[in-house]
Amino acid sequence: MTPFAYAGVLTGLTAVGVYVWRSRREEHARRGHGIAEQLLPEISALVSSSDPNGRTNGEPVASAAYEACRDAVDRELDAEPRYAVETFYRSVASYRQAREQMQESFTEAPDDEAPSLGDRIRAKDQRDRLLKNVYDSGAFAIEKLEQLLR
Repeated sequence: MTPFAYAGVLTGLTAVGVYVWRSRREEHARRGHGIAEQLLPEISALVSSSDPNGRTNGEPVASAAYEACRDAVDRELDAEPRYAVETFYRSVASYRQAREQMQESFTEAPDDEAPSLGDRIRAKDQRDRLLKNVYDSGAFAIEKLEQLLR
């Protein structure tokens, strides 16, 4: 074969490789786009339902969409949006736990088992700090998922 034939074969193989790479990248972006469309409404609902003065009294709604596509989040989202989504859902889980602990500390108990005022205040402060984390990580996750939709 002549050098021109080798150059033609090499050019053809490069073009095929670029085509395959672009199609895989577009398919990956399409799947990430679908996941973002599923999670955005749920994240917004979780953030709004976590408000202690809201209609759910601070109890976050169930996270069904995330549970359904948890494996796809790991496979299909890029590192930054995946980190934002996972951080948000960890924050919600921590907030739920702190909220339950605060409610337990404020329930009626016999005098010898009742938590002290300091314990009650610490439980409420922890819940409030974790609520702020839910708001902040929710805003970050929404921002990153909206970037995927653009």
